[in-house]
Amino acid sequence: MIETGSVRLFVAVWPSAEVISTLANLPRSSGPHIRWTTPEQWHVTLYFLGDLSSYAAGVATRRFFSIEREIVKNSLLPTTAQVGPVTGCFGNSILFVPVEGLDTLAVTVNRTFKQRASSRTSRGRKTNPDEGGRGKDNEVGNNRPRDCESKEKHFVGHITLARGRGTKTNLTYLAGRPVTARWGVDTLTLVESTLSQRGALYKILGEIPLRSS
Repeated sequence: MIETGSVRLFVAVWPSAEVISTLANLPRSSGPHIRWTTPEQWHVTLYFLGDLSSYAAGVATRRFFSIEREIVKNSLLPTTAQVGPVTGCFGNSILFVPVEGLDTLAVTVNRTFKQRASSRTSRGRKTNPDEGGRGKDNEVGNNRPRDCESKEKHFVGHITLARGRGTKTNLTYLAGRPVTARWGVDTLTLVESTLSQRGALYKILGEIPLRSS
């Protein structure tokens, strides 16, 4: 039977209430040219799986939970994510704040999906910059963290703060604003994304705790 539906999945971590408060207090401009994301949408993508068939989504979910074995094997403890030091822009139309400190966790997630990929199961479409994808090929286990360098030595994630409306929108005047915060990352999540007129809506499908003992 041919799969006609698809589900968009990614692996992410979520900022603490204190970090959310810091980001919410950043100066904002208003107008029809800009759409600000909401606190409920703020996350850091570690691995973007893409648009998957129901079967491929089931495979991806099983692989996600297998990450827990790698976390235990490598004794990965809760880690500290560092936000800032300034806002930036992807191109002219996506305002973000960088997040560092997630290198080991991001690479562990990436390698787990890569190592367990045995066949191509689903073709993906052009991806959403919010969710970390770069290319067209978003098959299960055939992707990598958006901001992870080719040698997988350093990963810099991001939280998207705003998007420009229209192709001529330029948000670079909002880049360079100072912002610093940090939080203890103790949970890894598998997330389903649904696009709506209000932007992306997220549903957590699974969680893996990072245990300190």
